[in-house]
Amino acid sequence: MKIFTQQGVKSGAFVWLGLSVLLVSGCCENGVRTESQTLEKEEWLGALSSTFDGVSLRLNNYTPNDHEFSAEDVSAFYKPDDSYLRVDALDLDIAFDIPLQRQNPYSIYINDVNSTSFEPDARSRKGLITIFFEEGGTEIVGNCVDNIACICGDPRIDLNDMKIEVWLSVGAAGGRLTISDIAAELSSTYEETGPCVDNACAFACDLFAADRESQMREAIEEQVVNHFNSYRGIIEGLFNDHLESLGVSGEITSASIGTEGELLLIVQSDDPSC
Repeated sequence: MKIFTQQGVKSGAFVWLGLSVLLVSGCCENGVRTESQTLEKEEWLGALSSTFDGVSLRLNNYTPNDHEFSAEDVSAFYKPDDSYLRVDALDLDIAFDIPLQRQNPYSIYINDVNSTSFEPDARSRKGLITIFFEEGGTEIVGNCVDNIACICGDPRIDLNDMKIEVWLSVGAAGGRLTISDIAAELSSTYEETGPCVDNACAFACDLFAADRESQMREAIEEQVVNHFNSYRGIIEGLFNDHLESLGVSGEITSASIGTEGELLLIVQSDDPSC
């Protein structure tokens, strides 16, 4: 760790503590020392990757057994509270529910979507967590309800090479790094099976559910954002614990990400000498 402090005129000392954190300016007044710190991208993100090794996400609201949890035809295959976010580092296992999506005459379910890895990064002055998902299986299951088009059967969608990019804007409050805004973007290749492809019934899917692909993408993105917002304190905890392990102490009064992915902090701490 490399430390440089300016106090009125330029003066400083370089102290090695393992990782190089550069304090590029500082002042000390009324018993409080204020210093700016810059953590280079590879330093603050490198060790954070191992923390996210213990994070997993499951998205599911589908059961193959009709009316197992609901007596209503419109939600015949709905399975509540079968999604979760797990964080091994904090010993957390949080179950949550994904609401059923409707695009009349279809009920649309998310089926057994499981993450394989979380990879942290920083781009465009924001934090980025990319969630990668396992391959194989059918991720989107449609069920046609009470319509003449239902004689054609139910659509299925496979999402291959699926990943979700979660973009995080950072700030500071209460002496800690905080996440001030969250956005998500899902990307994948799209392969449809069932009655919506290459048969006489395909017109029904286009007639009744022309935007079924974009609707499901938006539904998944919305759920990811909703639950990251609900549990943003968990993510903030992971980041702040990591910063402490890098030697950042005191109260963080400002935090932002620079153009090269560096983390820019202003930190205040008690100092009786000033």
